[in-house]
Amino acid sequence: MRCLAQVRRAGVPIAAGENVPTLIEFDRLFGAGAVNYVQPSPAKVGGVTELCKAFTLASVRNVPVMPHSFAPT
Repeated sequence: MRCLAQVRRAGVPIAAGENVPTLIEFDRLFGAGAVNYVQPSPAKVGGVTELCKAFTLASVRNVPVMPHSFAPT
């Protein structure tokens, strides 16, 4: 997270979060100032209910959400 935040502070917009599995980790990502856009994956965050919670958390932190689209394997 620190590396993403450092790159973002250098002026590069960052979209990340597709591998973040919990709301606690999303909060850490936001707290570190690591992303301009967050991309939670419904498959990795625990389904649609948890995805909606990630949306709420992002809204409170004023971080736009662009859900990650996973490819079936």
